Amino acid sequence: MTIEDTAAGLGKELGIELNVVDDSFAMDFDGRPFIAMRVDGERGEMLTIACDLGEIPPQSPEKLYEALLNANWAYSGAAGAVFARNPGDGHVWLQDSLPLASLRAEDLPKRIETLGGAISSWRKVVADYRESVASDAGEAPGLPQDAMPAGGAFMPV
Repeated sequence: MTIEDTAAGLGKELGIELNVVDDSFAMDFDGRPFIAMRVDGERGEMLTIACDLGEIPPQSPEKLYEALLNANWAYSGAAGAVFARNPGDGHVWLQDSLPLASLRAEDLPKRIETLGGAISSWRKVVADYRESVASDAGEAPGLPQDAMPAGGAFMPV
């Protein structure tokens, strides 16, 4: 499957037109803006779906970075995706990469919906943390319990 096939199939599933530009397309899903792009990787061509969660505050970012890294453990707090920081603007993103060769457009809305739940939660965590740092004159605030992966540091089995 190509990025064009993926965009056409997903657009059909969502009832919208998705235009591919430079091997990527943007969409709004349930009020959340996503970017989807074709990426060449060690595992072949991948579709990376990404969403901006916001800027990490420059003051006392340690607890928030720790929570993001902990959520990456066994992908338990990131809906199977991973967090990444854009070095250009300091924003943190949630990213998921799926092999284009085995991708089915009809499966993408469900995957994007699952990512959307994590995105909504983490956008709120990042925004609340930013506001708290700004109002606490640089003190690192505590993070809400729902920012940590379910079941602590290990995935429940």
